[in-house]
Amino acid sequence: MDELRGAVGREREPASRSYRYLARMIERSYPAEQAGAVMALCSTDGDALSRDVTLMLAYGLQSELDAPVLVIDARAREQGGGLSPRLGVDDRPGYVELLQRGAAELGGFTVSSSVPGIDVLPRGGQDITLAVHRLHLETLLSQCRAKYRYVLLQLGSVIGDTRDLLAATQADAVLLVAEEERTLMREVDASRELLIASGVTDCQIVLAARPSGGGVRRG
Repeated sequence: MDELRGAVGREREPASRSYRYLARMIERSYPAEQAGAVMALCSTDGDALSRDVTLMLAYGLQSELDAPVLVIDARAREQGGGLSPRLGVDDRPGYVELLQRGAAELGGFTVSSSVPGIDVLPRGGQDITLAVHRLHLETLLSQCRAKYRYVLLQLGSVIGDTRDLLAATQADAVLLVAEEERTLMREVDASRELLIASGVTDCQIVLAARPSGGGVRRG
């Protein structure tokens, strides 16, 4: 699990400052005295973009707020670019198994990362079709909220799979990740409209600068 520290360590300092600022903005919306907050992150430009932003945001929340953070590879389909292979835990059971079996002890599936205060729930389910049971998902997220201050779900594109959309509707907020000078804003707008129509009340656009520039902006 040294991959997490390595992933964030390669980012430039301006990017780190941007994520710390984003962490403070999130804290204002979801203060510490409230129950744990679940935020879903997804992108129409592929899972690698949402993965990288999820990792940096997790590090920003933990380092800036000293808050326990859980990152979950909750993508409906394995298409590459996920948290699990990036962090070397793609051979472990996790999210898929918990949704299939229903209520279970969350701690039996999470993995401690190389950064204290950040745990990981792998996607799991090698070659198993993910069936998202709403009740099982609600139970799982309730357990996560009780143990962690912030829970970050990496999802696939919500306009690409209705299972990702269902998971997004159970989060407290959805962050649509777009890449500067690359992402087509009409696709972001279509995702946002779909999420709002599905009952999501807090849907934000996070604009990630191109790799050479670093940084994020929240819209």
